[in-house]
Amino acid sequence: IKIPYSLLTLFIVINFGMLLTALVQKIGARVGRRHGIPIYQNYIDLIKNYSIRSSITHGAMFYLGPVFRLSGGIGLLLFVPTIYGSEMFSNLSFAGDLILALYVVFFGALGMALGAAESGHPHATIGVSRGLSQMTAAELPFALAVFSVALQYQTLSVTDIVAAQQGGILHWTLFTN
Repeated sequence: IKIPYSLLTLFIVINFGMLLTALVQKIGARVGRRHGIPIYQNYIDLIKNYSIRSSITHGAMFYLGPVFRLSGGIGLLLFVPTIYGSEMFSNLSFAGDLILALYVVFFGALGMALGAAESGHPHATIGVSRGLSQMTAAELPFALAVFSVALQYQTLSVTDIVAAQQGGILHWTLFTN
């Protein structure tokens, strides 16, 4: 029963992102005294970009890089509950999903680095090395912060951590008023 709800979450998030991006572009255009794009323009661009074919070929990893990036983002969305306390939007969360989320965060950046390295552009190696060094430099403090929260609440489940924090906020508001 969780799989249809997870697919519904994915559908809602994709459409919300497309519409919100179009709305932000429209507001930016209005600030610049222009009309801006139609709200449905992102859907047209998505269909147009998927229909374009090129005669230039790269290695297989060049085409798999964006797929890795997208699967990393979708995997992170599907394994982390989107709405606390909702059975419908709990997605595929389970005990220990915090460790999986840490791995999936790095997966997308690694896929894009592999895709850029396969592009054949002379400056791609500089971009890849900078991107991976930034990810490596940020990964250790991020992992330490996540594990400190997990140790504080003594669980590796995102849902249990949020539940403990919600209880702490409720406890704090009761005694401060």
